[in-house]
Amino acid sequence: MYTRISLAVLVLAFVGTATAQDTKPTQAANLQPFQGIWKPESIQFDGAEQMDSTTRDKMRLSIENGEYKLFYVTDAAKGLGRKLASSALTVTGKNSFELAFSDGPRKGEKIRGIFELTQTTLKVCYGPANKAMPTKLEAPKGSPHFCEVWTREK
Repeated sequence: MYTRISLAVLVLAFVGTATAQDTKPTQAANLQPFQGIWKPESIQFDGAEQMDSTTRDKMRLSIENGEYKLFYVTDAAKGLGRKLASSALTVTGKNSFELAFSDGPRKGEKIRGIFELTQTTLKVCYGPANKAMPTKLEAPKGSPHFCEVWTREK
């Protein structure tokens, strides 16, 4: 009897470990197309553009190994910048994602959103922290959503 119980516990432990290990490579594969440095083209909120050309030239988004880091560039020639936010990026569905803030005043908050990704463009739309995600890539007047367009930096 103890042998059957021990065998059942071993099988369950193995299946649980295999399942946990199987999701990590899948998540890494899901994140691979996002990897790189991105520059903003547009940030829409409440039906209006939020980014002027000066800010556009100074902002960068780095996505590497599941980390989504927003930077303000202080010296592009030296590769210097100030981190504004850091989040863990998880692809949660075919065109959906979750960002979990890793530090700062929003640590622990989660933002859910949708995306459209091509070789050169990343479009994201998300709502307020810990709320439901949007269903369209738009941020019309009166909406609580942000929609951003980023282009891959060469």
